[in-house]
Amino acid sequence: MISTNIHNSIDSLMASIIKYWDKVSFMDRVKAYKSFRPCIEQMIGEFGRHID
Repeated sequence: MISTNIHNSIDSLMASIIKYWDKVSFMDRVKAYKSFRPCIEQMIGEFGRHID
């Protein structure tokens, strides 16, 4: 149940990033990637723990 919620939140996060990605300049993409990356890695890490 928990892993499903995490998976859905990752999916919706990715969907919203992809939706706005084309409207964003390259430098803003780099900044966004650098700020989002730790959050995404942490979520994937949590998700991985629930799978095991």
